[in-house]
Amino acid sequence: MRRSAMKPATATLALGILLLAGCTPTTPTTAERPDDSSGSESGASCLTGQWDLDVANYAEQSATLLVELGVPITDFTMTGTQVLNFSEDGGMELATAITAGGTIVVSGFTGPVSSVTESISTGSWGTADDGSLTISDWALIDNSVTSTAPEGVDLGGFTLTNASGITALCDETSLFLQSPDAPLGSYWTRR
Repeated sequence: MRRSAMKPATATLALGILLLAGCTPTTPTTAERPDDSSGSESGASCLTGQWDLDVANYAEQSATLLVELGVPITDFTMTGTQVLNFSEDGGMELATAITAGGTIVVSGFTGPVSSVTESISTGSWGTADDGSLTISDWALIDNSVTSTAPEGVDLGGFTLTNASGITALCDETSLFLQSPDAPLGSYWTRR
């Protein structure tokens, strides 16, 4: 009986987390988005360098999204680091060391789910005439995941894929990435 009660929760959790973790960032509410008039610029001029993900902000957005998707998880947490590096030669790397988890709560069952992800992904970046960011040749080159989540569910934080039309607003200290088709924005601080 307990096993059959978990199948809908597992399916709902899998759907919600896959939507969360498999997406590149997109536009948050206007109040959360950096003010375009405050000196932020788009394009290659300010992207080069290393950036640290604001994990606390990303975790907060993730928890809100999971609730909106109806995923039966409470006490969602995400800790660790993600470092995004844009090199001048057009190469880029995303290094992840994220621990995420929470508690599944369904009728008659409460249980923990967690994941520890350590990975390195690389790709190429460029900018279009309109200043938007383009990512190509994206590849996961090193990946270690220890998880109690259902198979195929990635709780590993922010991810990137081959994409174009990504808005990158940045200044000397901060970066915001935005893709037109995903539920979360990502905020970064220059190292």
